[in-house]
Amino acid sequence: MGTPRKAAPRPGLATATAARPAPAPPRAGQPRRGRAVAQVTPARARGSLAPARDPDVRVLRRAFGLNRPEFGRLLGYSERMLAMWETDGRKPDAVARRRYHELQRLFEELSRIIRPKHIPEWLDTPNRSFRGLKPVEVIERGRIDRLWQMIYESKYGIAT
Repeated sequence: MGTPRKAAPRPGLATATAARPAPAPPRAGQPRRGRAVAQVTPARARGSLAPARDPDVRVLRRAFGLNRPEFGRLLGYSERMLAMWETDGRKPDAVARRRYHELQRLFEELSRIIRPKHIPEWLDTPNRSFRGLKPVEVIERGRIDRLWQMIYESKYGIAT
């Protein structure tokens, strides 16, 4: 199979297009006609890096130096499911997307108080603040709110 051929232009089409005046740019706050308007999500309004499209699991996983088993543990999905999302083009379901975005926000905040290269080690180290549990175990048990509380207290200097 060779290269696909381009369709030949129809006569009169070029002149009709050229005769039309260019549309005026939309006023501030008004959507463009005929185009989809991107919705600003609350996460984007706060300056977060949360994507508006399906999450790219590999990008976040690699950005924080996590392997598939570690990241799967945090998300609550198997390594095999992560591999399918990363390589087969399958899309995560709504629950996985919500968890992904929550982890993404968590990692963004953690990277403000811990160097990103140290986050994987921190996640796997027992912590007195969590009664000797590792942060990854706290997340697995559904108590991610305890990590958010720790981040809040660290950011604002609240003694515990």
